[in-house]
Amino acid sequence: KEIISNIYIMKKSCLIAFGMCLVAVCQTFGQTNKEYYEQFFEGSQKKGSTVIKNVISRWEKDFPNSCELLIARFNYYILKGMDEMLVTTVTPPRGNQQCLALKDSLGNECGYLYSKVYFKEDYYAKAEKCVKQGIETFPNRIDLREGLIYMYIMNEDYTKAVDELSSMVRHSPEINDEWCGLYDEPYDKKVYFGDLQDYFAEILDADDEDLSNSKAYTSVLVEVYNDNAIFHADAAYLLLAENKIDEAIDEYKLASKYDPTDYLIYQNLGYLSERKGDIDSAIEYYSKSRKYSTDEEYKAEITEAINALKEQKKKKK
Repeated sequence: KEIISNIYIMKKSCLIAFGMCLVAVCQTFGQTNKEYYEQFFEGSQKKGSTVIKNVISRWEKDFPNSCELLIARFNYYILKGMDEMLVTTVTPPRGNQQCLALKDSLGNECGYLYSKVYFKEDYYAKAEKCVKQGIETFPNRIDLREGLIYMYIMNEDYTKAVDELSSMVRHSPEINDEWCGLYDEPYDKKVYFGDLQDYFAEILDADDEDLSNSKAYTSVLVEVYNDNAIFHADAAYLLLAENKIDEAIDEYKLASKYDPTDYLIYQNLGYLSERKGDIDSAIEYYSKSRKYSTDEEYKAEITEAINALKEQKKKKK
């Protein structure tokens, strides 16, 4: 099985992945904040609790107000409190968790084998308290916020994850979307918006049938970033999942307003128009999709669809 050995790191840029080679700069005296940070994660990689506690103890004396120290404490609690075991269920795991499908003698899937993460309540509570205090002290550090979100997702507490995501999204315009990452270095805005979309996909994949968490998250995205085509397209997708065709079309139209060159948006508008029996609109949107696509194979396929609709239109006359 795939051991989740680097999952108690902050998501993406939030923390350095355990798989990286860390430079061991382990001077006894005069260590910098960065050196303490690297030494902590070297100890975490080896899962040496005594070493980790010793590093944190010395770090607290030299840099008591360090954000990286808070991150280290958070990860220490996760490291101590997280257990992983193999489980067998009759339904697939939530989210994008990898699993092994079990089959009966007839070849039919009858169960699923996968690793599941469990948290000890006391350490989970300590980790949550620690990182929340960090967010309060360092509100513009995205690694703290995404670390908390990722912890909630790991624990399959998607409602709390959406609440924290919503808080992060609402705070972002107050700082012009200029977040800080590790060592207060600027966090790329494109990466930030990519993170938001990645979270949508993850929340959607694990959501219940009513899509309540996905809808709650998307409503905040559209409210805060009303001129973002991707987020309107997300909202349209959720409406389509509920068979609300007209409302989905309206959202896709808004998406095309804010990004008039996205061929996938026009493809969806064409598809929904075709479902409604509006052949003229379907041809128009498919033609725009073909215009803005750079995929020659796709262009050939959409051309066939356009020609088929034109033939269909002729027969109706």
